[in-house]
Amino acid sequence: MTVELALLATPKAVPELRHLLQGYDVDVRLCATELLTNVIDHLGEGTPVTVRVTPTATGHTRVEVTDPDPRSLPVLRAATATDESGRGLALV
Repeated sequence: MTVELALLATPKAVPELRHLLQGYDVDVRLCATELLTNVIDHLGEGTPVTVRVTPTATGHTRVEVTDPDPRSLPVLRAATATDESGRGLALV
């Protein structure tokens, strides 16, 4: 069963999303909240997003977070051991 949630990307929405996805394992919740946090950090607080969690035919779970900005593409960064950010997309 696909779960689809429309929400605003705010710091308060991160733990709320984690709670709404409590039926999923920790990896799914982590991916969804990392993607939501990336929207907050890179597009700004209050950006409307859609979160979709979908089981696949192969037994995996697909996590999608979409936003309205067609110009903003994700960029994978190479974080060092001492960097405090830059790992979100690599985790996903």
